[in-house]
Amino acid sequence: MRSIDPDAGMPAYESGPHPSLRIRAAGIRFEPVIDGFLLAWLRLCDGQWRGLVSVHLSSANKRTHVDTTLYVRRDAIRPKATVQEESL
Repeated sequence: MRSIDPDAGMPAYESGPHPSLRIRAAGIRFEPVIDGFLLAWLRLCDGQWRGLVSVHLSSANKRTHVDTTLYVRRDAIRPKATVQEESL
């Protein structure tokens, strides 16, 4: 097993500490709430639960799309409100 440093692949932006507008427009957007489909529940050996969730992500300019599967904590998943619940 290898240790991974997520920051190791971060590019050094020539325009300063933040990416350019062109990069931000084409980059995938992770919103605070994303609609998705729960595929499975997984129970870890320490008793915690994780959900396997399929989501559709798009770039900020809506030109690039990807369907991906995420492994998320139980408290990050909630059912989508039904039509009746939304009208209350």
